[in-house]
Amino acid sequence: MTHEDMILGLIAAAEEQQTAAKTAIDGLAAERAALARAVQGIRGAAEEAVEEAARQSLAGASETAVAAFSKASEPFKKEMREVADKASEAAARVRSAAGWIGAKAVAVTVGLIVVFGLASWISLAWEHHRVNDLSAEAAQLHAQIVQERATVAELDKHGGKAKLNSCGSGRLCVQVDTKAGKFSYGDGRPIYMVIKGY
Repeated sequence: MTHEDMILGLIAAAEEQQTAAKTAIDGLAAERAALARAVQGIRGAAEEAVEEAARQSLAGASETAVAAFSKASEPFKKEMREVADKASEAAARVRSAAGWIGAKAVAVTVGLIVVFGLASWISLAWEHHRVNDLSAEAAQLHAQIVQERATVAELDKHGGKAKLNSCGSGRLCVQVDTKAGKFSYGDGRPIYMVIKGY
């Protein structure tokens, strides 16, 4: 598996986690909204129920009795308000938890991208370094080949085609062109012959 495949796989996993986190956040937001509606409904229904019950039970009673009943129902109304306040606090905690989950998912995704991006960068830097080393080595080899070709050309000019062999008792001898003749450069000097191929 190449580094690119690993990075693509991790990015896909991070995207899946991000999608899952978003789904969880959306679910929490929907639950929060439903809870807020329920709290409002409970508060309104409780107040209406208390007032309606007071009206029905005291329809024919005097204002003093109505006032007394209203005063007596205050603790119940207070309890209902407390229940509604607690429900509002629970909704706020749900919102806070949803924000925390979203932040954590984003942090994990960013962390994975940074880690694998850094790993890819290091791998590419190493490969770039190796390519530079190989390029320098290739340049040296090319210079060496050019030098050796020049040396071979020079040797060809000065006897590089000569065929050497061992003659007689292991002495070194060279194949000569007998048709080219013998040459001497003065009395008593050695005789030269043309090497075959020149």
